[in-house]
Amino acid sequence: MALLTKAQVRTAVQQVIDDAGATRWAAANLDILIGLVQDTLWQQVLDTYPWFLSVEEAETPSAGGIIDITTALTVPGRMYRIQAVKLAASPYTEYQPQLYTDSMPQTNTYWILGDEIQVKPAAATALTVTYSFLPTKFDGLATDATVLDQWPEGHEAALIYSAGAWAMSKGDAEQIAQIGRIADHAVEAMLDHCARRYPVAVERRNRTVKGQTVSNPLLGKPSE
Repeated sequence: MALLTKAQVRTAVQQVIDDAGATRWAAANLDILIGLVQDTLWQQVLDTYPWFLSVEEAETPSAGGIIDITTALTVPGRMYRIQAVKLAASPYTEYQPQLYTDSMPQTNTYWILGDEIQVKPAAATALTVTYSFLPTKFDGLATDATVLDQWPEGHEAALIYSAGAWAMSKGDAEQIAQIGRIADHAVEAMLDHCARRYPVAVERRNRTVKGQTVSNPLLGKPSE
């Protein structure tokens, strides 16, 4: 079974929300919404199964042992998380992750600072960088005939019905709690993404940050 095309997914979502004539959601706006839902679902997949979409490539750091994530990596889609850094040749030493603020006297480590990977001690030879990535966003697919990028074949319903659930909240003034649940879910996914950008666990801070972010009573109580 071939993956559904952009047009087929959009049409299916329109049928789910009973909007075949695109009166509630213009096609362009619906495509953006589907893309937002798609990214949220992919982030959950990659956080649960980190190697589901991963690649590795050799990169030679610039002076100071720095690799610019935005220019050096040949990302198949959109870079999501750095997973491993090691020497590309023997002895294939693996650099251990640390936070930029860590002050322990460790050797052969790397950290993420903004859009840069920095290794210590600085390496002048090629490093193998392993990272996961997000596929092409739905509204970024070239044409309506383009198939979904990397989506698990046969499981397009997960995207279609999730997007339909988000879209149905539009104009449903009596169900503000439903919008609040969507906001809560989106905020949690965003914070998880930010936390997992770092090579060491910082997720323990998410509950506090989320409690402060989702503080408007209209958004409802954050999920436990």
